[in-house]
Amino acid sequence: ARRLARVLSRLGVREPVHLLITHPHADHAGGWTTFARLWSTASLSVPIAADSEELWSALAPSGAMAKAIEVKRGDEWCLGDAKFSVRWPPKLFRLPDPNMLSIVLRVNWNKHELWFMGDALGLQERDLIDLGEPGLWSGQRLLKAGHHGGATATSQQWIDTLRPQTVLFTAESPNRFGFPNPSVLSRCRDANANILITGSSKGLKLEAEADGWIVYPSVLGL
Repeated sequence: ARRLARVLSRLGVREPVHLLITHPHADHAGGWTTFARLWSTASLSVPIAADSEELWSALAPSGAMAKAIEVKRGDEWCLGDAKFSVRWPPKLFRLPDPNMLSIVLRVNWNKHELWFMGDALGLQERDLIDLGEPGLWSGQRLLKAGHHGGATATSQQWIDTLRPQTVLFTAESPNRFGFPNPSVLSRCRDANANILITGSSKGLKLEAEADGWIVYPSVLGL
């Protein structure tokens, strides 16, 4: 949470932010209460889910869920020239693993399309394909791999269907889980995708250009 606040400050952001939290797991929402003390939010989005209050009870700041917008497939909004579209979950579910509820967010901006998978698993990737995803796209595609590059996500079928030019893995290096999984990296390389791993820098900064991305090795000295 403090790291995020420093980045926003150093980027010159002063206004409240639109906060989207993919799912109720501590590695994705554990800093929420601290962040709420450091920065104000213009809006708050979480995935639609059964027993929502219970799922978020250990992670959400007091009173936050009363203001939360529960989003689902088909919800869309624009910020400037960028169009945001929720592709998962499709409806209210009661599922055993919060990863299965994780928001999958598609962002379209000019000739760039970004897929943020949160911690969605291979099962959700197959469901998305059955729903007609990802559809045709003639420009650049970046995939933020699901579940930090774990073996249960970023399936061969999803890579073959999405055909991303770039795959980003958010995983510290080294880490005790072995993320990203060697088999996942191998299938991305076989697809001729450019592989980016946040690693020890704690983050990467990407700037879009006509035929890809300019990558900076760290985010403002984090």
